[in-house]
Amino acid sequence: MDTVELLRRSHLFGSLDDEALGELASIGVIVEFKRGKVLLEQEGPADYLYVLGEGSVGIRTFLREHGELLVETISHDGDIFGWSALVEPYVYAFTARAQEDGYAVAFPRQALISFLEARPEVGLAVYRRLVKTIAHRLHETRTSLMTVLAQGTISHG
Repeated sequence: MDTVELLRRSHLFGSLDDEALGELASIGVIVEFKRGKVLLEQEGPADYLYVLGEGSVGIRTFLREHGELLVETISHDGDIFGWSALVEPYVYAFTARAQEDGYAVAFPRQALISFLEARPEVGLAVYRRLVKTIAHRLHETRTSLMTVLAQGTISHG
C-alpha cells in the first residue's frame, strides 16, 4: 500500500486533503520490523511518530514490581503509536514491541511538527484527533491496571 493511502486510513491523518497527505507522505520513512523488535522504549526520547502499515505492535508499560504490562495491541493499517513525539517533553510514555512481522511509516518529530506548524488548520485537526488517541490509551491503561490489581498478576501476553 502506498504511504498516501495508508495515511488516508489513519484516524490521525485521514481527514487531510490530498495535497496535505502528499506532503506528509514525503517526510515519512518506511521501517520494516520482525516479531519481537522493540520499536520504541518507555522513557526514551520520542523522535518518531509511527503509522502502522502491516503487522501488529504491542503497546506496553513497565511496572517496577510486576514487570511489563500489555496495554493494547495496535493491529489495523493506519493505527498510530509513538504519539509522544507530538507532545512535550517528547519522551515515550510506553514501549512498543512488534508482535508480528510488518512495517510502519515513521515520521521524524521535528519534520512532522514543522509540517503541522506551517499549516495551522491541519495542525489543529491532527491535534484534536491526537487527544482522542491519548484518551483512548489512558482508558486502556486504566482498564489493564484494574485487571492486574484484581488478579494480583501481570499477563505478559
